[in-house]
Parts: sequence; C-alpha cells; structure tokens
Amino acid sequence: MSLHTLTISMFGLEKHLWDDVPQSEKRMYSSALRYFVFFMILAISSGISLFFFITSSIYMAIPLGIVLGLVIGTIFRFSLVILRKSIFDPEKVKEGKKDAIDETKKADMVDNIGLTSNQTSAKENTSSKFEKSNQKLKELLSKITKPKFPKSDTPIPVLTGIIRFTIISVIGLLVLFPLACIIHFQKNEDLNQTIHESCVNQFIKDAQESLEMNTAYLRVRIKNTQNEINQQKGLLKEKTAQLNILNQQLTEIINKHNQELEINLIAYKEDIKNRYFIVQSFRSVTKYPFFLLTALLIILVLVAPHLILHRLKTDKKYVYSEISTKYYKQKIEEKYHENQKYILRFLEENFQYTPQSGFETMVWENPPYCTKKTEHFKPRNELSKDELLKSLIKPSI
Repeated sequence: MSLHTLTISMFGLEKHLWDDVPQSEKRMYSSALRYFVFFMILAISSGISLFFFITSSIYMAIPLGIVLGLVIGTIFRFSLVILRKSIFDPEKVKEGKKDAIDETKKADMVDNIGLTSNQTSAKENTSSKFEKSNQKLKELLSKITKPKFPKSDTPIPVLTGIIRFTIISVIGLLVLFPLACIIHFQKNEDLNQTIHESCVNQFIKDAQESLEMNTAYLRVRIKNTQNEINQQKGLLKEKTAQLNILNQQLTEIINKHNQELEINLIAYKEDIKNRYFIVQSFRSVTKYPFFLLTALLIILVLVAPHLILHRLKTDKKYVYSEISTKYYKQKIEEKYHENQKYILRFLEENFQYTPQSGFETMVWENPPYCTKKTEHFKPRNELSKDELLKSLIKPSI
C-alpha cells in the first residue's frame, strides 16, 4: 500500500478527486498522516504499558494494549476526519452576504429619505455617520439590557472546538502517564520496590497491633494476679496455679499468632510481588526529568495534524476542500432532484394531483440543505421617532 493510498483511506478522501490535488497539498496531507501514525505507535506502547502495570503479565498486556491503542487511535482519527469544510459553509456565506446587503440597503434608504441629492452633501454625510454611530450604540445597549436567551435552534459558539479539545485532552492524558512510566521504568521499579517493603512492614505492624489487642485482657489479668501474689493476698498456691494457666494461655495465643503471621506474610508477599501501584506511579512520574518532554511530544503529535488539516480546510490556495465540497453538493442536489421527480410522478399517477409551483420552498428557502426557513411575511422593524419625522419632511425642489 502506497503512502497516498494510506492517506486517502485514513482521512476518508475521495480517490477520484485526489489526482487533481497539487503535490504540495498532497505532501501536507502526508505530513498529517505521519503525525497520526507516530501517535498510533505511542498509543499502542502506552496501552501495553498500562495493562502491564494492571495485570503484571506481558502476555496479557500486549493484546489488550494493542486493542486500547487502536481504540484511542480511532477516536483521534475521527477528530481529524471531521475537520473538513462542511457543505453548509457556502450556504452560510451566501446568506451572510445577502443579509449584509439587505441591511446596507435599508440603512441607505433610511439615511436618504427626505434629503436632497446636491445641495448639502457634506453635512448629510456627517449627519449620516453620526446617526449610524448612535444606532450602533443603541444596538449595543439593547443587547446588554435585553439579552436574547438561547432557544432550541440557537447555535452554540465554539461547541465543536470545546468537544474536540476535551477529546484530545482525555486521550493525551491517557497516553502520557503510562508512556512516561515506561520511559522511567527503572525508577518506577525502585519506587514499587520501596512501596512493597513499606506494605510488608505495615502488614507486620498491623499484625503486632492485632496481637496486642487480642492479648490485652490476659496481660491485665496476669499483672493483677502477680500483684496479688507479691502482696500475699489470698491463697498463694491457688494464685500461682492461676498465674501459670494464664501464662500458658498467653504463650499459646502468641505461638498461634506467630504461625498464622508467617503463613499470611508469605501469602501477602507473593500477592504483591509483581503488583504495580499505578496511582503512586502516576503521581511520582510527574517529578521525573523526561515527563515534561514526553508531554510536549504528545501535545505536538496531537495538535500538529489538526493545525495542518485546518489550514488545508481554510486556506484558499489549497483546492481539495473546495472541489470535494462541490462534488458532495452536486451529489446531494442530483439525488434531491431525482427524488422530487419521483414524488411528482407518484402523485400524478396515483392521486392525479400536481402540486403548485414553489411548493419546495414552502418551509425551507434553500432545499435540499434546509438551513434557512422561509419567511412568508416580512419582519416588522422598529422605527424611531427621528426616522419617522425625517421621512415626513418633504424634499425641497
């Protein structure tokens, strides 16, 4: 498989359009692909490391780590593939230009009502600029004092960017910490060995405290009996026999405890022998020297292909984004007209009904994209007192 074929497959490009792309643009797509492949290698390595720390078995870590790396890579690829020009972008641009033209015409009409065309042009221009400034200030104050609350169809600004940033951050952190641990493998091993010794010491300490609690009552009775014998209270023979029995019980409990401790300690050491303490490892790896370099490397391989593809999408000197958008729009419109013909023929043949002209735009103004609703009535615009009075002034002849 050639590099260009792999690029087409990974980024979901159209093969028949690829031949019309210049070599410089193809090289940029290939650069984004190299970043993606390098990140896949890091993700698989990190996945193997993570499952090795979890399972302590390299035979289980390799297949599970490869699966995790492929899942992370798929999410990253999805983030890259959707970074392309939408078929709705041209429609939005056209609508924006149309709205801007309409607003300009309206402003010009309001400014020119009741004004002569030759006598006071300089004064009129100054007055027009002043009125426009006042109008903008009023609009700004209106937005502050009367905010428009979002509705169900209100677009959310930078929502796509926030979602993409969240995805990149999560997969970046998921790759960063296991990868940093495997880079500092020897230090991580020393840390885990220290934690093992600390756990064993804590296990012995807890066992000793448990023994103290279990024998506390017997020790108190032995102490009290010894005091009574020293003070010669009661029958010394009976007290001595009772003391011997208590000491014998204490000795049996201690021996039994020592035997159980020896068995449990061996089992505990075997249980934690190959165990990695992931939380402590991830917490301590941030203090290692190459952690920052690893983080910068992952940020680079995550951000660089996004920047490359965003430039290919927005820069007008690159052609694939434009020709692919035209191709997809052509396919959509061909399918739309085909369906329209089928609907008209079906209505005519089965119901002898022919819709009136213009039925396609009854709801949406721009089918089949349907991004702008049809306005059957012109919206009423608020008219200020000054504008009303100015419109009533008859121009001088």
